Amino acid sequence: MVWSSKEIKKKGLTCLNKNFIQAYLVVLVIRLIADIPALFFNQGSSIRSLSLSGSALLLAILLAGTIFIYLPLNAGKNRFYMDLNDGSAEFDTLWHFFTRGKKTYLSIVKGMTVRYLTVLAGGLILIVPGIMQYYRTFFTPWILAQHPDMTAGVAMQKSREMTAGQKMNLFIMQLTFLGWIALCFFLSYRFSLILPTGIGRAVSTAIYALPAAYYHAAVAALYTKLSQHLL
Repeated sequence: MVWSSKEIKKKGLTCLNKNFIQAYLVVLVIRLIADIPALFFNQGSSIRSLSLSGSALLLAILLAGTIFIYLPLNAGKNRFYMDLNDGSAEFDTLWHFFTRGKKTYLSIVKGMTVRYLTVLAGGLILIVPGIMQYYRTFFTPWILAQHPDMTAGVAMQKSREMTAGQKMNLFIMQLTFLGWIALCFFLSYRFSLILPTGIGRAVSTAIYALPAAYYHAAVAALYTKLSQHLL
């Protein structure tokens, strides 16, 4: 299927403008939660003072939080942006997979975890296989967000079908956001010079959430386009 970054980004921006505040807040919440581990490990002296068992416990808690809280929230974010693309998005969709029953929740946790472990395993073997695996399974979190009862294996196979012949186009589309990221880096750096560390980090997170919302809206538009004949 033929598409261009310009076309997809235009569609994403159009959808984003319909409900920008909620779309921005969804990404901001996700990014703030993702920053929690950094808050722990920035306390260098406190971490070093922990015993081996205390450090292991902290890592276990952070890992459990990632798997059982962050990954379902990330799936909820994807679901929100798909709804945004359809014109029916609500902020509460972020918590979607915490409110759909134990079976759906555990299914999404398992599926999302398997996908990320697959990419990680590829990266541990060699960088190139890890990158290829990342792009092959690129749409897996989006497929699972739309079809949470689907197994990870099936979702990853569907993603491979969707990304066949599209990996370079995906990479190029991501590259088109580098200008926004560079601008955010510059602004964050300037604010970090004049603000206390904690406030500066919060401001930086708020700044980076702006292009992230644009990016997710574009990916949702692309997912909708490529999945039409496969799902």
